[in-house]
Amino acid sequence: MSSTFDTDAEGWGVGDINSNVSTAPDPNNPPTYNATGGNPGGYISTTDTENIVAFLAPSKFLGVDVGFIGGTLTFDLQDTVPSDGVPYPTVVLYSAIGVSISYTAASPPGTSWTSYSIPLTASGWTEYPGGEQNGTVPVTDGEFGFIMDSIVNIAIEADWHTGADNTGLDNVILASGGTPAVPEPSTWAMMITGLVGVGFLSLRGKRGVRVRDARA
Repeated sequence: MSSTFDTDAEGWGVGDINSNVSTAPDPNNPPTYNATGGNPGGYISTTDTENIVAFLAPSKFLGVDVGFIGGTLTFDLQDTVPSDGVPYPTVVLYSAIGVSISYTAASPPGTSWTSYSIPLTASGWTEYPGGEQNGTVPVTDGEFGFIMDSIVNIAIEADWHTGADNTGLDNVILASGGTPAVPEPSTWAMMITGLVGVGFLSLRGKRGVRVRDARA
């Protein structure tokens, strides 16, 4: 499944990833469609319309995504100005149970198109605490499988610079690979209890966490 933005924005939105439990597209600030300048062809872009702005995937990328476990999420990013050089979470997966996980790529995007390949396995993913902070609790294979069974939003970071900037997104591809590591039915209840508990603790722990100011 893919979005190459050859003719329009293909249903993508823009929203705020400050929360660690939910996010939604901002209907007042959709991404801008650009017919040229992509990698190649068309692409979408956004300015600092939110506190921590991110591109949000359309419905075709959401729902039960366990068939993509073992595959990759690939995309291209570009910013108009140099990044802060900080390893902000690159992708956040929000689930139906109010828990999210994030993955931080090795480097931020440059002022020319930068390609990313995010592995869809538990390795490297952590429970997202919100506030554009890196998580510290690793995600297990079972937890990753459960999250991928209930995706309500996929967020791709678009706020790489403190100050005015304009970030572009192109060539988003969700590709399958390997055999899905889906948890056994008997483990669902245990995972729900554990993940919801972690989400509750993350919410409690957010007090006192410094969140970057809006950079509009």
